[in-house]
Amino acid sequence: MSYRMFDYLVPNVNFFGPNAISVVGERCKLLGGKKALLVTDKGLRAIKDGAVDKTLAHLREAGIDVVVFDGVEPNPKDTNVRDGLEVFRKEHCDIIVTVGGGSRMTAVKASVSQQLTKAISTAMPGLKP
Repeated sequence: MSYRMFDYLVPNVNFFGPNAISVVGERCKLLGGKKALLVTDKGLRAIKDGAVDKTLAHLREAGIDVVVFDGVEPNPKDTNVRDGLEVFRKEHCDIIVTVGGGSRMTAVKASVSQQLTKAISTAMPGLKP
């Protein structure tokens, strides 16, 4: 079996810091996103009025439909990636937003490499939105 080299570009934007969440909807629109898969974990999602709720609000204010995948675990396994990718495809999402740090980013990078889609990341742990 022979393999050929290929290149692909997956546009992505990473932003963080004070008020980063407030521009997520606008940034998704600039990238052409209409339906976002928000990737996070159950712990962050459970925080009332936390980063996930604020991100959802800003996305919806910008007219972006949102589906939440909160099944990411620390040191994500291939099953996390497959589950998230299944939701992305089933829901016909066209952009990915992450809320959280390393594990969410790892899961999204793996999903994106399989889906070749647009990805955007916001909100790092420890930073106030």
